[in-house]
Amino acid sequence: MPDYREFLNVLLRSNLNLWSELRSRDTEEMIEIMRKARKQRYPMDQRVIVVCGMREQNVRVEWCKEEDYLQASELAKKNLESKYGCGCAIGKWQG
Repeated sequence: MPDYREFLNVLLRSNLNLWSELRSRDTEEMIEIMRKARKQRYPMDQRVIVVCGMREQNVRVEWCKEEDYLQASELAKKNLESKYGCGCAIGKWQG
């Protein structure tokens, strides 16, 4: 959870229309809704999402074990930054 804001910044750089595609701009609320749904459906699943997005009209999600998250998220961030460049902070983005 501590790195999700940085992760959202990376998503914003890859999709400037991100906010218009989401139900809400309240990230805390969206994360809590997703967390509760996952816990109800998959109570034994301890994986964490590293990257998610759309590719050829399909949702693509990359997972890792919770203990590998920091390393996996750094790699994902570097890959996205090399493709899309550095972007603005969430609070400063105007969409």
